[in-house]
Amino acid sequence: MVFTALSESERVKTGIKGLDELIEGGLPRGFSFLLLGGPGTGKTTFGVQYLYRGATEYGEGGMYVTFDEPPYSISGNSLRYGWDLGEQEKAGKISFVDASPIKREARTSTFVPPSLGQSFLGGAKFDIDKVVAAIREVKQKVNAKRCVIDSISALTLQYKDDFEIRQQTLKLIKDLTEMNLTTIMLAENA
Repeated sequence: MVFTALSESERVKTGIKGLDELIEGGLPRGFSFLLLGGPGTGKTTFGVQYLYRGATEYGEGGMYVTFDEPPYSISGNSLRYGWDLGEQEKAGKISFVDASPIKREARTSTFVPPSLGQSFLGGAKFDIDKVVAAIREVKQKVNAKRCVIDSISALTLQYKDDFEIRQQTLKLIKDLTEMNLTTIMLAENA
């Protein structure tokens, strides 16, 4: 077996100072990566920075798929770092797929694809295939190359046994890879 170094075009720069140098120029394009940490360790901040820098510095559209915290909360918290996700949404560079159980009627620019309907986490009719269809829709909408899944931990609570958790998680990863998305999946290690 012959191993060759990945070219720069096959790497996705995270835009996170020091990290890209550590990982030979960025993440291998089209793969999914797990970021594991306890509550409050900066996983969401990492994910948002990855998407924001991708949109603003590298010209790559991105999407944030949330199974936990609602998009308005993620956007609001990101402002303290100077990352205006609303501005990036308006520019068509970043979008959310909202599968969180918390819904807010207030004005928001978050796109909830019709294919997702009421299939959000915690719902009796939750269907990962509907979430994947919504991801495909948003990928087209913003020409996404980057994706953040927040969080795999919340998603796995939807399933009853370990086999089903593994099966659905691997299906999601396969679908994301087939869409050629470079994905950061966030998970808690309580």
